[in-house]
Amino acid sequence: MVADDFLKLFGDLDQGVMLLDGKGKIEAVNAAYLRLTGRCEADVLGERCAALHRCFEYSPPGTGAVDWLRGGFEPEEAGQSRDLCQGCPLKRGLVWQPSLVWLRLPERTEPIPVSVSYSRLSDSSGRIEGLLVFFQPIQDLHVAAARSLEELCRLGRELSLAAELEHGIFPYRWEAVPGLELAAISLPLRPVGGDLVEGFRLSEGSVMYVADLSGKSLPGAVLLPTVRQLCHRELRTPPPASLHRLNRALLKALPEAVFLALSVAFYDGAEVTLTNAGNEPPWVYRHSEAVGYPIQECQGMVLGVCHDASFESATIRLEPGDLVAMWTDGVGECLEKSGRGPADWIRQAAESPSERLEETLRRAMIDLPRQDDASILAFRLQAC
Repeated sequence: MVADDFLKLFGDLDQGVMLLDGKGKIEAVNAAYLRLTGRCEADVLGERCAALHRCFEYSPPGTGAVDWLRGGFEPEEAGQSRDLCQGCPLKRGLVWQPSLVWLRLPERTEPIPVSVSYSRLSDSSGRIEGLLVFFQPIQDLHVAAARSLEELCRLGRELSLAAELEHGIFPYRWEAVPGLELAAISLPLRPVGGDLVEGFRLSEGSVMYVADLSGKSLPGAVLLPTVRQLCHRELRTPPPASLHRLNRALLKALPEAVFLALSVAFYDGAEVTLTNAGNEPPWVYRHSEAVGYPIQECQGMVLGVCHDASFESATIRLEPGDLVAMWTDGVGECLEKSGRGPADWIRQAAESPSERLEETLRRAMIDLPRQDDASILAFRLQAC
């Protein structure tokens, strides 16, 4: 390929192109290459490629390109990155795949991020006669990636702050209920979550609930203050009447396509009334029988979706040692993926010492595979 043919083919391209002979000397370059390197044609023709610039791997050994970008690139660190010119296609008879590289020029302190690809020129016998090298500048992409990483770091800091704020605003709120041992675990999938777990006393009894607002992370967390306020206002009488009021309030307060799954227990000192709206059914463990089972009679649809939603409740009398557990669907998904059912860990929780009830719940959840926020609330009637 002579210089005239080279310029006809590559002269107007926006990417830099260089033609090497079989010994690695430069026979021709196009205008885009000269703009990229800041050189003039007389300075490069006849020179060896390796004397004019070196290509270094975009990320040094042991790091990914993302980490390399995040840490920045210092010119004196170029030697830490693999010198790709050591495996030159002319030397080894190879044709490289397009690669992201740092193009290091002796006269410049800062390397240039480019995408490099190669095309081998050979005669009819397969002997290498030359090499075409293509340089596509990626400075804009490099800067955009760095900015994206900076934005991700900023978002990470904001999420950490949001998690601290959420923990301060929504700690487990437990008002002691005479005769009951209470425990709860809430494990958000991300720094901030959309689950609520609470228990508080009323003038005639106590209410305990576990709620799951649709949407993970920030979308769910932003609406939690509103949901919590409405739960405190409406869940002040036994279900299911209180859930009808809460459903109407949520229909007005929540954005379209956002809903709330809720399990709630109303305890009056002798019996507990359970209602479930969209969560998995509550379970009860009977200490005297050493058996646990779900309460299927109190099922209902999620809140904040339908004006005519109906809710059923189930009232059971607890005996000393009996335990009731309610959880969000993230817990059920964890158990399903692990191949376990709730019966075993509910029995373990029910049979654990009082001071270890929460620890038993946490141990049962901490190693399970999670793809959603996961929250459990459990309470046990103390022995007389």
